[in-house]
Amino acid sequence: MSLNEKPLCDAHIHPKAAQICGHPEYLLFVNSIDESDFSKFPSFSASRYYFAGIHPWQLRKPKYKNTAYYFDLLEKAVRRGFFLGETGLDRLHPNTDLQTEYFRHHYRLAQTYNRPLTFHSVHSDDAVLSVLTPPYPKMIYHSFVGSPQTADLFLKKNVYLSFSLRSLKSPATAEAVRECPPQRFLIESDSIEEEPAAVLNEILVKAADIRRVSPENLLRCVHDNMNEIIRAD
Repeated sequence: MSLNEKPLCDAHIHPKAAQICGHPEYLLFVNSIDESDFSKFPSFSASRYYFAGIHPWQLRKPKYKNTAYYFDLLEKAVRRGFFLGETGLDRLHPNTDLQTEYFRHHYRLAQTYNRPLTFHSVHSDDAVLSVLTPPYPKMIYHSFVGSPQTADLFLKKNVYLSFSLRSLKSPATAEAVRECPPQRFLIESDSIEEEPAAVLNEILVKAADIRRVSPENLLRCVHDNMNEIIRAD
């Protein structure tokens, strides 16, 4: 199987980049930054699957202190069929208490409605792990950076690890790329306004070399995993 015979897959892309992607056959997980993203889209469209989320960086804006209003918006989106994300915790940004409150709400919705969830973690793995209590929905750790030991803590909680170019620049993460079980391995462009194809191909080639497999086999693995995440249990 060649790369040209299998559509590229992107486990984390943002709406503007998804709109300009010139390949309708690509399988894309389109993650929201805030309500202006997920209010515009259907829950899915052909090979595009949309995630409703409020990014932790957004929570610096005073309006997000009105948690009841935004929590209601998120639940309405989930009832329309959206998945959940991008959410998470980032200790490089203020409002950690508010970040945790929003992250817990996203997580409860994922549990209640049995929907996949994408999360962002920067210097926050311990705090994220404390939120992830059973029952575990399907989850994606976006742009994973960390050791195999850290990866294992998340793998035990039904988390898929998604690797970006940022991930591959970390020597410690290279070992996690090598050791991640094939059934939990994803790649992502994290594109905001850029066509994702070149980035996805670069990640495939580099990650396949680290894992000592062919890019074709790795693409098949990612494709199967994304379809497993989509599949309703």
